[in-house]
This record gives sequence, structure tokens and C-alpha cells, in this order.
Amino acid sequence: MEQRKDEGMDPWLRNEVEARKAEEGPEKAKEIHHDNILVISQKRIPDTDTLTSQQLGTEVESNGYFISERHQHKYLLNIAFVGEGFHGMQKNTKTTVQSTLEDVLSSNTCYALFYPRLSDKLMMAMGAALKQNLEDWIGFGTSSRTDKGVHAAQLLVVVTMKSIYPNGLRLFLEELNRRLKNGQHLIRVIDILAVRPESKLNGDLENRAIHFPCFVDSRVYRYIIPSFALAHQEKEQARNENKMKWEMERFRLSSEQQHRAESVLQAFQRTADFEAFTDIKDCKAKMMREVRSFVIKTLEIYKKIQFAVIEIEEKVSNFRIAPAEGLFLKRQNYKHKLINDFLNKCSEQNLQFEEQHIVPHVFRHSLDPFMNFFQDTLNDADVINRLRRRC
Repeated sequence: MEQRKDEGMDPWLRNEVEARKAEEGPEKAKEIHHDNILVISQKRIPDTDTLTSQQLGTEVESNGYFISERHQHKYLLNIAFVGEGFHGMQKNTKTTVQSTLEDVLSSNTCYALFYPRLSDKLMMAMGAALKQNLEDWIGFGTSSRTDKGVHAAQLLVVVTMKSIYPNGLRLFLEELNRRLKNGQHLIRVIDILAVRPESKLNGDLENRAIHFPCFVDSRVYRYIIPSFALAHQEKEQARNENKMKWEMERFRLSSEQQHRAESVLQAFQRTADFEAFTDIKDCKAKMMREVRSFVIKTLEIYKKIQFAVIEIEEKVSNFRIAPAEGLFLKRQNYKHKLINDFLNKCSEQNLQFEEQHIVPHVFRHSLDPFMNFFQDTLNDADVINRLRRRC
């Protein structure tokens, strides 16, 4: 029996293909096979290595991609990364030496995946104007922005493209990770999901984008610091860097000290204005936070030094005065069941990335910044006292 050309294609895509055939007729809606990917197109990209802006604005087919100016397609990405060298998720209008996650995903190394599969020679010949035209075809969105240097064991990114990769998403994922591995950042795309155009989620994304209050119920962060910082220390002793490091190596948090530290952390479990704990001015409206839990999750020893892993479940993420090196986004809880199911499906891989890459990186790189922060804030005990009076 002859195999159907569209076998294995998602039903929603097959319906779109059939509708296009009915609308334009079989002579115009020509079926093209390339690497087992079925596409429908009105015209082929010319054989020459040039593309005009007019051609980029029409519907064309390129090596397995159907590119449409009229239709946008959404994909969910489950991403994990080490935040060193990043200045958050989205592009910043200010000049900075720090790159962003969006910069990396839309870099030249990933053009062949997120953009139409144009040849390397053609990409080099396109020039700035045509490159800008292509950049208009793709958008990135997330409801959990991470600040400079903050890591993420799990981050949902919504990619909107005016090109469609109808089949072979596993191959797409493997190739994307291969290209990212060759870059300077430690980043991995754990999973990918195509959002069906007729789904409620697609409609919600169209109407509200990935706006945080509409989609996210809560986020869980972890902050890893030396447990030495959670016990009372003499100021003079803490000001001596060599002596403090020696004390850190021999210090172990007792049950009584841990209980006392947790009682202080619990004072943050509330809805309140945390402006006093940041370096941002005039931000009262932005600093209203609901912290659901603030606990010491576990104690770990790395190179003789005991670290406390503090877990924060909250509706926001602005703990900006403390060093970012020890902070990472562990997981997100969404109001959409489809998103939660997507993220939970590969949660073991997210945990594996956290244990193999993020936590070891934190142990190696967070100690010096935190020691500097600890010494710089020795006189800030009045902030805690003010908090206790307000509770």
C-alpha cells in the first residue's frame, strides 16, 4: 500500500493543508517533500543567492519551512541555563556588554532554525536591511524574566514565528541544542511544543501575550549562601576576610541557629512593600510582593564550606540588592494546565541540569561576591529590626 505523504502530520496542520488546497486549487497549492517534511507553498525561493524585500514579504517555501506573512505559529520552549554573562531574558535598549537569552536564541548560529532555512552563503549576502526584515518574523516572550546573572533550572519561553516547522520537532530540538552548545553560554532547550492554532491557549496568547498575572500562579526560586551568614557574627571578626574564610570552613549551623534563622525568614512570608530591601528608588507600586514561603530547604557542604539552600515561593522576583550569583529560578506554576503538563513532562531533565550545572556553578562562583556583600552590609541590622517592628 502506498504511504500517505502527510502521514505523521499533526491533525491541525493537515486540516490547514486541506483548506489551502480547497481555497487555491491543487495547481497552486503544490505539495513539496524535503527531508520527510510536507509543506505547501505558492512559490519556490529562486535558485539565485539573492532575495528581495518584496519576496521576503510573500509566502515562500524554503527547505522544509512554509513561511507565511499572514499566519503566525507559536511554540513553547522549556529552557534551562546558567546565567553568568546574561543580562536577563529580553533585549535591552541600553548598550551593555552582557548578552541576553533572546540575543543568543536569535543569533546567527540559530538563524537556520528559527528563521527560514536559508543557505549560509545567502545569509551572508543578505545585508542589514533584509536581516532586519527577517527579525520582524520572530518574537520571544516569557512571564518570568530573570535579572542579570540569575540562573534558571526551568524557564518557559514562547516563540512566535511567521514560519512553520510542521514535522520533525525532535530533530529541530536536537539541532538547536547542538548549535547552542557551540556558543559561549551554557544553555539547553529541554523540550518544545507546538501550540495548536484552534486551542484556548493560542487564543489567550494572542489576546494577552504571556503577561505574568494572566498566566503564572507562582514561581519558586532558590538562593544558595554560606550558612555562616545565617548565624550571629561579631562585626570585627567578619571584617577580617582571611579570618572570616577560615571561620566559614569550620562553621556548621546548629539546629538552634537554623531554627532562629528560619524564624527571621518567616517574617518575609507576607504581602507587603519590600522597598527597604532593594536599591531601587520610587518603586512602591512595583515592590508589593506576596511571599508564600521562605525556608531553608537543605544544607550542603562544598570544599569544607557549608552552604544553606534557601527556597522562596513567591509571585515576583525582585531581591536585587543581594548578589545574583547564588539565585536561580527553580520552577514555575502556571494557571494553564497545558503549560504545566508541558513543563512537568521533562521536569527530571530540568532537575538534572540544575544538579549538574547550576548548583556546581553557584558553589564555585558565589562565595567571593557574597563575602563582599556580607562585609558591606554589616551595619544594615537596623533593616531587619525595622521589619520585625512592622510585623
